[in-house]
Amino acid sequence: MRVVFVSPGVHAEGGAERCLVGLLDGLRPIGVDARVVTFGQGTLNRALEARGIVNRSLDLIGGFRGGGRYKVGFGSLVAMASAAPPTVAGLIALQRVLREWRPDVVHSNGLRSHIMLPVLRGRFVRVVHVHDLPQRAIERRVLEAVIRRTDVAVAVSAVVKRSIPAAGDHVRVVFNPVERAVWRDREHSRVQLGISPASFVVACPQRVPGEYYDVVSEA
Repeated sequence: MRVVFVSPGVHAEGGAERCLVGLLDGLRPIGVDARVVTFGQGTLNRALEARGIVNRSLDLIGGFRGGGRYKVGFGSLVAMASAAPPTVAGLIALQRVLREWRPDVVHSNGLRSHIMLPVLRGRFVRVVHVHDLPQRAIERRVLEAVIRRTDVAVAVSAVVKRSIPAAGDHVRVVFNPVERAVWRDREHSRVQLGISPASFVVACPQRVPGEYYDVVSEA
């Protein structure tokens, strides 16, 4: 089976991109031919190359590539409209890669590729992987419309699934993978960070819009 993952994000440090790399690490040992298309060059490409994973950059230009996951992602309709020309260029370039690679499954890992998925031509299973909560009603409706035109939709949590109610049971919850080998025991981590064994700790790996860490801290 050949699976092509489409990643608008290009930085391996991002949450959606880390999830993608973890998924790739699990698929290769079971014989899946996994390949990745990114929307530009970045640390994600280097991480893929270090693993020997076939990848292709579309080298998109302008606002579509330049806007990060949280700047464009579920951004305003104005941002989406301004990204229209590079979206069309990206769609043509992506279609060309898929025609060459002939995948069985195409897995979209971000909104900027989600909106391309329904209009791509080819006989393959279409998978949408939803990582973020929509910030506006119009964004939710766009995402729900995309999901209804795909074969499988995956949400990273029950909260994310509930944020797109019109998609209904078409959405499956699959939690992000965690590389257990990189995590040390709790006591060692507390010693390293100078935290008392009796302290209650809530860890937030990064603070970015749309992650709602403020809700956790207030609770």
